[in-house]
Amino acid sequence: MRTEETMDLPEIRVLLVCSGNICRSPVAERLLQSRSLAGAVVHAESAGTGALVGEPIHPQMVDVMRASGVELAEFAARQLMPHMIQAADLVLTMTREQRATVLRLDPRALAKTFTLTECAALVISAGSFGSAESLAARRPYIALEPSDYDIPDPYRRRDNAFQQAFASINKAVDILCNGPTTATAQDDSASSGDEAPAVMTVLESFPEPRPTAHPYVVMLRRALEQTDGITVRTFSWRTALTGDYDVFHVHWPENLVSGGSPLKKLVRQAMFIGLLRRLRRRRIPLVRTVHNLELPRGISRRETALLKRADRQTMYRIKINGTTPIPADQPSSTILHGHYRRWYDNEFLAEVVTGRVAFFGLIRRYKGVDDLISAFRELPEAAEISLSIAGRPSSEKLVAQLRDLASGDDRINIQFGFLSDGDLARHVTAAELVVLPYREMHNSGGVLTALSLGRPVLVPANDTNLALAQEVGLRWVQMYEGDLDGSDIVRALKSVRDDPEHAPDLSRREWKLAGPDHLDAFIRAIEILHPRPQPQ
Repeated sequence: MRTEETMDLPEIRVLLVCSGNICRSPVAERLLQSRSLAGAVVHAESAGTGALVGEPIHPQMVDVMRASGVELAEFAARQLMPHMIQAADLVLTMTREQRATVLRLDPRALAKTFTLTECAALVISAGSFGSAESLAARRPYIALEPSDYDIPDPYRRRDNAFQQAFASINKAVDILCNGPTTATAQDDSASSGDEAPAVMTVLESFPEPRPTAHPYVVMLRRALEQTDGITVRTFSWRTALTGDYDVFHVHWPENLVSGGSPLKKLVRQAMFIGLLRRLRRRRIPLVRTVHNLELPRGISRRETALLKRADRQTMYRIKINGTTPIPADQPSSTILHGHYRRWYDNEFLAEVVTGRVAFFGLIRRYKGVDDLISAFRELPEAAEISLSIAGRPSSEKLVAQLRDLASGDDRINIQFGFLSDGDLARHVTAAELVVLPYREMHNSGGVLTALSLGRPVLVPANDTNLALAQEVGLRWVQMYEGDLDGSDIVRALKSVRDDPEHAPDLSRREWKLAGPDHLDAFIRAIEILHPRPQPQ
Protein backbone atom coordinates (compact mmCIF):
# COMPACT_ATOMS: atom_id res chain seq x y z
CA MET A 1 0.00 0.00 0.00
CA ARG A 2 1.23 3.50 -0.81
CA THR A 3 1.45 6.03 2.00
CA GLU A 4 0.71 9.75 1.74
CA GLU A 5 4.45 10.35 1.45
CA THR A 6 4.76 8.08 -1.59
CA MET A 7 1.55 8.92 -3.44
CA ASP A 8 3.24 11.49 -5.67
CA LEU A 9 6.33 9.40 -6.44
CA PRO A 10 6.73 7.65 -9.79
CA GLU A 11 6.48 3.85 -9.84
CA ILE A 12 9.15 1.28 -10.73
CA ARG A 13 7.88 -2.22 -11.56
CA VAL A 14 10.20 -4.96 -10.28
CA LEU A 15 9.77 -8.63 -11.22
CA LEU A 16 11.39 -11.17 -8.87
CA VAL A 17 12.10 -14.64 -10.27
CA CYS A 18 13.08 -17.97 -8.70
CA SER A 19 12.30 -21.61 -9.51
CA GLY A 20 9.08 -22.62 -7.78
CA ASN A 21 7.93 -19.11 -6.73
CA ILE A 22 7.23 -20.31 -3.19
CA CYS A 23 10.50 -19.68 -1.30
CA ARG A 24 12.90 -16.98 -2.48
CA SER A 25 11.11 -14.67 -4.92
CA PRO A 26 8.04 -14.18 -2.64
CA VAL A 27 10.40 -13.01 0.12
CA ALA A 28 12.08 -10.51 -2.20
CA GLU A 29 8.65 -9.36 -3.42
CA ARG A 30 7.46 -8.71 0.13
CA LEU A 31 10.69 -6.99 1.18
CA LEU A 32 10.70 -4.69 -1.85
CA GLN A 33 6.98 -3.94 -1.99
CA SER A 34 6.26 -0.20 -1.67
CA ARG A 35 9.85 0.69 -0.77
CA SER A 36 11.67 3.49 -2.54
CA LEU A 37 14.20 2.73 -5.26
CA ALA A 38 15.97 5.49 -7.18
CA GLY A 39 13.30 8.00 -6.14
CA ALA A 40 10.43 5.77 -7.27
CA VAL A 41 8.08 3.60 -5.24
CA VAL A 42 8.48 -0.11 -5.93
CA HIS A 43 5.62 -2.20 -7.27
CA ALA A 44 6.95 -5.75 -6.84
CA GLU A 45 5.66 -8.98 -8.36
CA SER A 46 7.16 -12.46 -8.53
CA ALA A 47 7.03 -15.61 -10.66
CA GLY A 48 8.85 -18.92 -11.12
CA THR A 49 10.65 -20.56 -14.03
CA GLY A 50 9.09 -23.85 -12.92
CA ALA A 51 6.39 -22.51 -10.65
CA LEU A 52 4.28 -24.65 -8.36
CA VAL A 53 1.31 -22.72 -9.71
CA GLY A 54 -1.27 -21.73 -7.12
CA GLU A 55 0.80 -22.83 -4.13
CA PRO A 56 1.25 -20.49 -1.14
CA ILE A 57 4.61 -19.42 0.29
CA HIS A 58 6.46 -22.42 1.72
CA PRO A 59 5.57 -22.91 5.42
CA GLN A 60 9.22 -22.91 6.51
CA MET A 61 9.76 -19.57 4.79
CA VAL A 62 6.54 -18.22 6.30
CA ASP A 63 7.96 -19.00 9.75
CA VAL A 64 11.18 -17.15 8.95
CA MET A 65 9.29 -14.15 7.56
CA ARG A 66 7.04 -13.93 10.61
CA ALA A 67 10.00 -14.18 12.97
CA SER A 68 11.60 -11.28 11.08
CA GLY A 69 8.46 -9.15 11.22
CA VAL A 70 7.75 -9.27 7.48
CA GLU A 71 4.14 -8.51 6.63
CA LEU A 72 2.37 -11.48 5.04
CA ALA A 73 -0.43 -11.25 2.52
CA GLU A 74 -2.39 -13.65 0.34
CA PHE A 75 -0.08 -15.27 -2.20
CA ALA A 76 -0.27 -17.82 -5.03
CA ALA A 77 2.70 -18.95 -7.11
CA ARG A 78 2.75 -17.95 -10.80
CA GLN A 79 4.57 -19.28 -13.85
CA LEU A 80 6.98 -16.83 -15.48
CA MET A 81 5.59 -15.56 -18.81
CA PRO A 82 7.11 -13.24 -21.45
CA HIS A 83 4.54 -10.48 -20.88
CA MET A 84 5.63 -10.22 -17.22
CA ILE A 85 9.21 -9.57 -18.31
CA GLN A 86 8.12 -6.99 -20.87
CA ALA A 87 6.02 -5.11 -18.29
CA ALA A 88 8.84 -4.90 -15.73
CA ASP A 89 11.33 -2.05 -15.40
CA LEU A 90 13.74 -4.31 -13.49
CA VAL A 91 13.96 -8.12 -13.37
CA LEU A 92 15.83 -9.72 -10.47
CA THR A 93 16.46 -13.47 -10.39
CA MET A 94 17.86 -15.65 -7.64
CA THR A 95 20.36 -17.53 -9.85
CA ARG A 96 22.23 -17.21 -13.13
CA GLU A 97 20.21 -20.09 -14.62
CA GLN A 98 16.99 -18.20 -13.96
CA ARG A 99 18.52 -15.05 -15.44
CA ALA A 100 19.33 -17.08 -18.56
CA THR A 101 15.74 -18.35 -18.68
CA VAL A 102 14.43 -14.78 -18.55
CA LEU A 103 16.67 -13.80 -21.44
CA ARG A 104 15.64 -16.82 -23.50
CA LEU A 105 12.04 -15.71 -23.10
CA ASP A 106 12.88 -12.08 -23.91
CA PRO A 107 16.44 -11.34 -25.14
CA ARG A 108 15.62 -7.61 -25.17
CA ALA A 109 15.53 -7.66 -21.35
CA LEU A 110 19.32 -7.96 -21.04
CA ALA A 111 19.90 -4.40 -19.79
CA LYS A 112 17.29 -4.70 -17.03
CA THR A 113 17.86 -8.28 -15.85
CA PHE A 114 20.28 -9.22 -13.05
CA THR A 115 20.58 -11.76 -10.33
CA LEU A 116 19.63 -10.14 -7.03
CA THR A 117 23.13 -10.42 -5.58
CA GLU A 118 24.68 -9.22 -8.85
CA CYS A 119 22.48 -6.13 -8.70
CA ALA A 120 23.49 -5.50 -5.09
CA ALA A 121 27.18 -5.78 -6.04
CA LEU A 122 26.64 -3.28 -8.86
CA VAL A 123 24.93 -0.86 -6.46
CA ILE A 124 27.93 -1.13 -4.12
CA SER A 125 30.21 -0.41 -7.08
CA ALA A 126 28.11 2.55 -8.27
CA GLY A 127 27.32 3.97 -4.83
CA SER A 128 23.54 3.94 -5.43
CA PHE A 129 20.93 2.28 -7.63
CA GLY A 130 20.56 5.01 -10.28
CA SER A 131 18.88 3.00 -13.05
CA ALA A 132 18.93 -0.52 -14.46
CA GLU A 133 20.71 0.68 -17.59
CA SER A 134 23.45 2.46 -15.62
CA LEU A 135 24.06 -0.66 -13.52
CA ALA A 136 24.19 -2.86 -16.63
CA ALA A 137 26.93 -0.62 -18.01
CA ARG A 138 29.05 -1.38 -14.91
CA ARG A 139 28.93 -5.16 -15.36
CA PRO A 140 32.45 -5.41 -16.85
CA TYR A 141 33.91 -3.64 -13.82
CA ILE A 142 32.83 -5.96 -11.01
CA ALA A 143 34.57 -9.23 -10.20
CA LEU A 144 32.36 -11.86 -8.57
CA GLU A 145 32.97 -15.54 -8.01
CA PRO A 146 30.40 -17.63 -9.93
CA SER A 147 28.73 -18.74 -6.69
CA ASP A 148 28.38 -15.11 -5.56
CA TYR A 149 25.71 -14.51 -8.20
CA ASP A 150 23.29 -17.06 -6.77
CA ILE A 151 21.10 -17.48 -3.69
CA PRO A 152 20.70 -21.26 -3.20
CA ASP A 153 17.21 -22.74 -3.18
CA PRO A 154 16.21 -23.80 0.36
CA TYR A 155 13.35 -25.97 -0.93
CA ARG A 156 13.20 -29.37 0.82
CA ARG A 157 16.04 -28.43 3.13
CA ARG A 158 16.28 -27.69 6.83
CA ASP A 159 15.20 -24.49 8.58
CA ASN A 160 18.70 -23.02 8.55
CA ALA A 161 18.70 -23.09 4.73
CA PHE A 162 15.53 -20.96 4.71
CA GLN A 163 17.05 -18.62 7.28
CA GLN A 164 20.21 -18.23 5.18
CA ALA A 165 18.21 -17.60 2.00
CA PHE A 166 16.09 -14.98 3.78
CA ALA A 167 19.19 -13.27 5.21
CA SER A 168 20.86 -13.13 1.78
CA ILE A 169 17.74 -11.70 0.13
CA ASN A 170 17.15 -9.19 2.93
CA LYS A 171 20.76 -7.98 2.76
CA ALA A 172 20.63 -7.54 -1.03
CA VAL A 173 17.29 -5.71 -0.91
CA ASP A 174 18.59 -3.31 1.75
CA ILE A 175 21.64 -2.56 -0.41
CA LEU A 176 19.41 -1.84 -3.42
CA CYS A 177 17.18 0.54 -1.47
CA ASN A 178 19.61 2.09 1.02
CA GLY A 179 22.95 1.96 -0.75
CA PRO A 180 26.27 0.27 0.07
CA THR A 181 26.51 1.50 3.68
CA THR A 182 24.02 -1.25 4.58
CA ALA A 183 26.43 -3.93 3.40
CA THR A 184 29.25 -2.68 5.60
CA ALA A 185 27.06 -2.57 8.70
CA GLN A 186 25.66 -6.05 8.10
CA ASP A 187 29.06 -7.56 7.38
CA ASP A 188 30.49 -6.10 10.60
CA SER A 189 27.57 -7.50 12.58
CA ALA A 190 27.79 -10.96 11.01
CA SER A 191 31.54 -11.31 11.47
CA SER A 192 31.32 -11.01 15.23
CA GLY A 193 29.25 -14.15 15.85
CA ASP A 194 29.84 -16.58 12.98
CA GLU A 195 31.75 -19.77 13.66
CA ALA A 196 33.42 -22.07 11.15
CA PRO A 197 31.44 -25.30 10.62
CA ALA A 198 32.75 -28.55 12.01
CA VAL A 199 34.21 -30.85 9.35
CA MET A 200 32.84 -34.37 8.90
CA THR A 201 34.55 -37.16 6.97
CA VAL A 202 32.34 -39.02 4.49
CA LEU A 203 33.40 -42.36 3.04
CA GLU A 204 31.87 -42.84 -0.40
CA SER A 205 31.10 -46.37 -1.63
CA PHE A 206 32.82 -45.76 -4.98
CA PRO A 207 36.61 -46.11 -5.41
CA GLU A 208 38.92 -43.41 -6.72
CA PRO A 209 37.29 -42.53 -10.09
CA ARG A 210 39.04 -43.75 -13.23
CA PRO A 211 39.08 -41.78 -16.50
CA THR A 212 36.12 -43.90 -17.67
CA ALA A 213 34.12 -43.40 -14.45
CA HIS A 214 30.48 -42.36 -14.69
CA PRO A 215 30.11 -38.55 -14.72
CA TYR A 216 27.71 -38.72 -11.75
CA VAL A 217 30.44 -40.14 -9.50
CA VAL A 218 33.03 -37.58 -10.57
CA MET A 219 30.73 -34.57 -10.34
CA LEU A 220 29.25 -35.62 -7.00
CA ARG A 221 32.70 -36.03 -5.52
CA ARG A 222 33.70 -32.62 -6.84
CA ALA A 223 30.55 -31.03 -5.39
CA LEU A 224 31.16 -32.57 -1.98
CA GLU A 225 34.82 -31.53 -1.96
CA GLN A 226 33.77 -27.94 -2.69
CA THR A 227 31.34 -27.91 0.25
CA ASP A 228 32.51 -26.43 3.55
CA GLY A 229 32.15 -28.97 6.34
CA ILE A 230 32.87 -32.14 4.31
CA THR A 231 36.04 -34.16 3.75
CA VAL A 232 35.57 -36.91 1.15
CA ARG A 233 37.29 -40.30 1.15
CA THR A 234 36.82 -42.75 -1.70
CA PHE A 235 36.28 -46.44 -1.05
CA SER A 236 38.80 -49.14 -0.32
CA TRP A 237 38.19 -52.13 1.91
CA ARG A 238 41.12 -51.10 4.11
CA THR A 239 39.61 -47.65 4.70
CA ALA A 240 36.12 -49.06 5.22
CA LEU A 241 37.26 -51.63 7.80
CA THR A 242 39.98 -49.68 9.62
CA GLY A 243 39.75 -45.98 8.70
CA ASP A 244 38.18 -43.05 10.51
CA TYR A 245 35.04 -41.54 9.03
CA ASP A 246 31.72 -40.16 10.27
CA VAL A 247 29.31 -41.28 7.53
CA PHE A 248 29.28 -44.16 5.03
CA HIS A 249 27.52 -43.03 1.84
CA VAL A 250 26.36 -45.90 -0.39
CA HIS A 251 25.23 -45.69 -4.02
CA TRP A 252 25.07 -49.16 -5.57
CA PRO A 253 25.45 -51.60 -2.64
CA GLU A 254 25.32 -54.62 -4.95
CA ASN A 255 28.83 -53.70 -6.14
CA LEU A 256 30.15 -54.40 -2.63
CA VAL A 257 28.88 -58.01 -2.52
CA SER A 258 29.71 -59.12 -6.08
CA GLY A 259 32.98 -60.24 -7.65
CA GLY A 260 34.60 -61.47 -10.84
CA SER A 261 35.09 -64.99 -9.46
CA PRO A 262 33.32 -67.12 -6.81
CA LEU A 263 36.29 -66.74 -4.45
CA LYS A 264 36.48 -62.96 -4.87
CA LYS A 265 32.73 -62.70 -4.33
CA LEU A 266 32.91 -64.79 -1.15
CA VAL A 267 35.76 -62.68 0.26
CA ARG A 268 33.90 -59.44 -0.50
CA GLN A 269 30.75 -60.73 1.16
CA ALA A 270 32.69 -61.65 4.31
CA MET A 271 34.24 -58.16 4.38
CA PHE A 272 30.80 -56.61 3.80
CA ILE A 273 29.46 -58.40 6.88
CA GLY A 274 32.45 -57.09 8.83
CA LEU A 275 31.76 -53.58 7.54
CA LEU A 276 28.11 -53.65 8.63
CA ARG A 277 29.16 -54.86 12.08
CA ARG A 278 31.76 -52.08 12.35
CA LEU A 279 29.24 -49.43 11.37
CA ARG A 280 26.80 -50.69 14.00
CA ARG A 281 29.46 -51.02 16.70
CA ARG A 282 30.92 -47.55 16.10
CA ARG A 283 27.51 -45.96 15.50
CA ILE A 284 28.46 -44.71 12.04
CA PRO A 285 25.34 -43.97 9.98
CA LEU A 286 24.84 -45.63 6.62
CA VAL A 287 23.30 -43.18 4.14
CA ARG A 288 22.08 -44.56 0.82
CA THR A 289 21.33 -42.72 -2.39
CA VAL A 290 18.44 -44.65 -3.94
CA HIS A 291 19.39 -45.05 -7.60
CA ASN A 292 17.28 -48.18 -8.16
CA LEU A 293 13.94 -49.22 -6.68
CA GLU A 294 14.44 -52.98 -6.87
CA LEU A 295 17.29 -55.37 -6.14
CA PRO A 296 19.31 -56.38 -9.22
CA ARG A 297 18.10 -59.39 -11.19
CA GLY A 298 20.05 -62.64 -11.22
CA ILE A 299 21.84 -62.25 -7.88
CA SER A 300 22.22 -65.10 -5.41
CA ARG A 301 20.18 -65.66 -2.26
CA ARG A 302 23.23 -64.75 -0.20
CA GLU A 303 23.67 -61.45 -2.05
CA THR A 304 19.96 -60.73 -1.61
CA ALA A 305 20.15 -61.42 2.13
CA LEU A 306 23.20 -59.16 2.56
CA LEU A 307 21.61 -56.30 0.63
CA LYS A 308 18.42 -56.58 2.69
CA ARG A 309 20.51 -56.56 5.85
CA ALA A 310 22.25 -53.38 4.70
CA ASP A 311 18.88 -51.86 3.87
CA ARG A 312 17.63 -52.51 7.41
CA GLN A 313 20.76 -50.80 8.77
CA THR A 314 20.36 -47.73 6.54
CA MET A 315 19.74 -44.64 8.68
CA TYR A 316 18.89 -42.17 5.93
CA ARG A 317 17.89 -42.31 2.26
CA ILE A 318 18.55 -39.75 -0.44
CA LYS A 319 16.10 -39.73 -3.35
CA ILE A 320 17.34 -38.33 -6.64
CA ASN A 321 13.83 -37.60 -7.85
CA GLY A 322 10.75 -36.61 -5.93
CA THR A 323 8.64 -39.61 -6.99
CA THR A 324 10.84 -42.28 -5.38
CA PRO A 325 8.56 -44.14 -2.93
CA ILE A 326 10.09 -44.19 0.56
CA PRO A 327 8.00 -45.33 3.57
CA ALA A 328 7.04 -42.48 5.87
CA ASP A 329 8.89 -44.03 8.82
CA GLN A 330 12.22 -44.00 6.94
CA PRO A 331 14.03 -40.62 7.13
CA SER A 332 14.79 -39.26 3.66
CA SER A 333 15.15 -36.17 1.52
CA THR A 334 15.26 -35.40 -2.19
CA ILE A 335 18.46 -34.18 -3.83
CA LEU A 336 17.85 -33.98 -7.56
CA HIS A 337 20.28 -35.75 -9.89
CA GLY A 338 22.66 -33.09 -11.20
CA HIS A 339 22.99 -32.23 -14.89
CA TYR A 340 26.04 -32.85 -17.11
CA ARG A 341 26.21 -29.59 -19.06
CA ARG A 342 29.78 -28.85 -18.03
CA TRP A 343 30.97 -32.42 -18.53
CA TYR A 344 31.04 -32.44 -22.34
CA ASP A 345 33.34 -30.11 -24.26
CA ASN A 346 31.80 -28.03 -27.04
CA GLU A 347 34.25 -29.54 -29.51
CA PHE A 348 32.41 -32.86 -29.13
CA LEU A 349 29.05 -31.46 -30.23
CA ALA A 350 27.65 -32.26 -33.68
CA GLU A 351 25.20 -30.60 -36.03
CA VAL A 352 21.68 -32.00 -35.92
CA VAL A 353 20.82 -34.45 -38.69
CA THR A 354 17.21 -33.76 -39.64
CA GLY A 355 15.00 -36.77 -39.00
CA ARG A 356 17.54 -38.74 -36.98
CA VAL A 357 16.37 -40.46 -33.81
CA ALA A 358 18.89 -42.11 -31.53
CA PHE A 359 19.39 -44.52 -28.66
CA PHE A 360 22.58 -44.65 -26.59
CA GLY A 361 23.99 -46.31 -23.49
CA LEU A 362 24.35 -49.83 -22.18
CA ILE A 363 22.15 -52.11 -24.27
CA ARG A 364 20.19 -54.44 -22.02
CA ARG A 365 16.93 -56.25 -22.54
CA TYR A 366 14.92 -54.08 -20.16
CA LYS A 367 15.90 -50.98 -22.15
CA GLY A 368 13.63 -52.03 -25.02
CA VAL A 369 15.99 -51.52 -27.96
CA ASP A 370 14.23 -54.38 -29.76
CA ASP A 371 10.92 -52.55 -29.29
CA LEU A 372 12.50 -49.39 -30.70
CA ILE A 373 13.71 -51.16 -33.84
CA SER A 374 10.31 -52.82 -34.35
CA ALA A 375 8.47 -49.51 -33.87
CA PHE A 376 10.85 -47.71 -36.24
CA ARG A 377 10.35 -50.30 -38.97
CA GLU A 378 6.65 -49.47 -38.98
CA LEU A 379 7.55 -46.10 -40.50
CA PRO A 380 7.47 -45.75 -44.30
CA GLU A 381 10.65 -44.62 -46.05
CA ALA A 382 8.78 -41.52 -47.14
CA ALA A 383 8.83 -40.35 -43.52
CA GLU A 384 12.54 -39.49 -44.00
CA ILE A 385 13.49 -40.65 -40.51
CA SER A 386 16.64 -42.60 -39.61
CA LEU A 387 17.59 -44.54 -36.48
CA SER A 388 21.06 -44.59 -34.92
CA ILE A 389 21.83 -46.94 -31.99
CA ALA A 390 25.13 -46.96 -30.09
CA GLY A 391 26.26 -48.65 -26.90
CA ARG A 392 27.81 -51.68 -25.27
CA PRO A 393 25.57 -54.79 -25.35
CA SER A 394 25.03 -57.08 -22.37
CA SER A 395 25.37 -60.31 -24.40
CA GLU A 396 26.21 -61.70 -27.83
CA LYS A 397 22.75 -63.26 -27.95
CA LEU A 398 21.20 -59.79 -27.71
CA VAL A 399 23.56 -58.52 -30.42
CA ALA A 400 22.41 -61.26 -32.78
CA GLN A 401 18.74 -60.57 -32.04
CA LEU A 402 19.05 -56.82 -32.68
CA ARG A 403 21.02 -57.31 -35.89
CA ASP A 404 18.35 -59.72 -37.10
CA LEU A 405 15.59 -57.21 -36.30
CA ALA A 406 17.41 -54.41 -38.17
CA SER A 407 18.44 -56.57 -41.14
CA GLY A 408 17.44 -55.21 -44.53
CA ASP A 409 16.62 -51.66 -43.40
CA ASP A 410 19.33 -49.24 -44.53
CA ARG A 411 17.83 -46.47 -42.39
CA ILE A 412 19.04 -48.23 -39.22
CA ASN A 413 22.64 -47.95 -38.04
CA ILE A 414 23.88 -49.88 -34.99
CA GLN A 415 27.32 -49.48 -33.38
CA PHE A 416 28.02 -51.99 -30.62
CA GLY A 417 30.76 -51.05 -28.17
CA PHE A 418 31.90 -48.64 -25.49
CA LEU A 419 31.32 -44.94 -26.19
CA SER A 420 33.92 -42.40 -25.11
CA ASP A 421 32.63 -39.05 -23.86
CA GLY A 422 33.32 -37.48 -27.24
CA ASP A 423 31.66 -40.30 -29.19
CA LEU A 424 28.62 -40.19 -26.91
CA ALA A 425 28.23 -36.41 -27.22
CA ARG A 426 28.56 -36.53 -31.01
CA HIS A 427 26.07 -39.40 -31.25
CA VAL A 428 23.47 -37.66 -29.07
CA THR A 429 23.79 -34.15 -30.50
CA ALA A 430 23.54 -35.41 -34.09
CA ALA A 431 20.03 -36.65 -33.27
CA GLU A 432 16.87 -34.59 -33.52
CA LEU A 433 15.25 -36.81 -30.89
CA VAL A 434 16.60 -39.36 -28.38
CA VAL A 435 14.32 -42.36 -27.76
CA LEU A 436 14.80 -44.33 -24.53
CA PRO A 437 12.00 -46.95 -24.48
CA TYR A 438 12.95 -48.60 -21.19
CA ARG A 439 10.45 -51.16 -19.93
CA GLU A 440 11.36 -49.99 -16.42
CA MET A 441 12.36 -46.37 -15.91
CA HIS A 442 12.74 -44.47 -12.66
CA ASN A 443 16.14 -42.77 -12.36
CA SER A 444 17.71 -42.46 -15.80
CA GLY A 445 21.12 -40.90 -16.25
CA GLY A 446 20.56 -41.28 -19.99
CA VAL A 447 17.62 -38.89 -19.95
CA LEU A 448 19.65 -36.26 -18.08
CA THR A 449 22.61 -36.76 -20.41
CA ALA A 450 20.42 -36.07 -23.44
CA LEU A 451 18.82 -33.03 -21.80
CA SER A 452 22.23 -31.73 -20.71
CA LEU A 453 23.35 -31.96 -24.33
CA GLY A 454 20.25 -30.05 -25.43
CA ARG A 455 18.35 -32.90 -27.07
CA PRO A 456 14.70 -33.78 -26.36
CA VAL A 457 13.79 -37.31 -25.31
CA LEU A 458 10.89 -39.69 -25.95
CA VAL A 459 10.29 -41.87 -22.89
CA PRO A 460 7.51 -44.00 -21.35
CA ALA A 461 4.77 -42.08 -19.55
CA ASN A 462 5.05 -42.42 -15.78
CA ASP A 463 4.97 -40.17 -12.71
CA THR A 464 8.74 -39.64 -12.73
CA ASN A 465 8.90 -38.55 -16.37
CA LEU A 466 5.80 -36.38 -16.01
CA ALA A 467 7.41 -34.55 -13.08
CA LEU A 468 10.60 -34.13 -15.12
CA ALA A 469 8.64 -32.72 -18.07
CA GLN A 470 6.95 -30.19 -15.81
CA GLU A 471 10.33 -29.23 -14.38
CA VAL A 472 12.43 -28.82 -17.53
CA GLY A 473 9.74 -28.02 -20.11
CA LEU A 474 7.19 -30.14 -21.95
CA ARG A 475 9.04 -29.82 -25.27
CA TRP A 476 12.03 -31.64 -23.84
CA VAL A 477 10.32 -34.72 -22.39
CA GLN A 478 7.95 -36.32 -24.88
CA MET A 479 6.05 -39.36 -23.58
CA TYR A 480 4.13 -42.32 -24.94
CA GLU A 481 1.55 -44.62 -23.35
CA GLY A 482 1.68 -48.42 -23.52
CA ASP A 483 3.96 -50.07 -26.09
CA LEU A 484 6.08 -47.85 -28.33
CA ASP A 485 4.99 -47.71 -31.97
CA GLY A 486 5.99 -45.76 -35.04
CA SER A 487 3.29 -43.13 -34.59
CA ASP A 488 4.78 -42.20 -31.21
CA ILE A 489 8.09 -41.36 -32.87
CA VAL A 490 6.41 -39.28 -35.60
CA ARG A 491 4.25 -37.43 -33.06
CA ALA A 492 7.24 -36.65 -30.82
CA LEU A 493 9.29 -35.32 -33.73
CA LYS A 494 6.41 -33.10 -34.83
CA SER A 495 5.94 -31.76 -31.30
CA VAL A 496 9.65 -30.95 -31.00
CA ARG A 497 9.68 -29.19 -34.36
CA ASP A 498 6.54 -27.17 -33.64
CA ASP A 499 7.97 -25.65 -30.44
CA PRO A 500 10.53 -22.82 -30.63
CA GLU A 501 14.12 -23.70 -29.79
CA HIS A 502 15.28 -23.01 -26.24
CA ALA A 503 17.23 -24.89 -23.60
CA PRO A 504 15.71 -27.19 -20.97
CA ASP A 505 15.45 -25.62 -17.52
CA LEU A 506 17.97 -27.54 -15.41
CA SER A 507 18.41 -24.80 -12.81
CA ARG A 508 17.29 -27.08 -9.97
CA ARG A 509 20.00 -29.57 -10.91
CA GLU A 510 23.09 -27.46 -10.39
CA TRP A 511 25.84 -29.44 -8.68
CA LYS A 512 26.64 -26.52 -6.39
CA LEU A 513 23.26 -27.20 -4.75
CA ALA A 514 24.02 -30.89 -4.29
CA GLY A 515 26.96 -30.40 -1.94
CA PRO A 516 25.15 -28.43 0.79
CA ASP A 517 22.08 -30.66 0.41
CA HIS A 518 24.19 -33.78 0.98
CA LEU A 519 25.82 -32.15 3.99
CA ASP A 520 22.37 -31.54 5.41
CA ALA A 521 21.41 -35.21 4.83
CA PHE A 522 24.61 -36.45 6.49
CA ILE A 523 23.98 -34.22 9.52
CA ARG A 524 20.46 -35.60 9.85
CA ALA A 525 21.77 -39.17 9.70
CA ILE A 526 24.35 -38.47 12.40
CA GLU A 527 21.68 -36.89 14.60
CA ILE A 528 19.54 -40.04 14.36
CA LEU A 529 22.33 -42.13 15.90
CA HIS A 530 23.69 -39.34 18.09
CA PRO A 531 20.69 -37.21 19.10
CA ARG A 532 21.41 -33.85 20.65
CA PRO A 533 20.56 -33.57 24.36
CA GLN A 534 17.30 -31.75 24.99
CA PRO A 535 17.44 -28.61 27.15
CA GLN A 536 16.25 -29.16 30.71
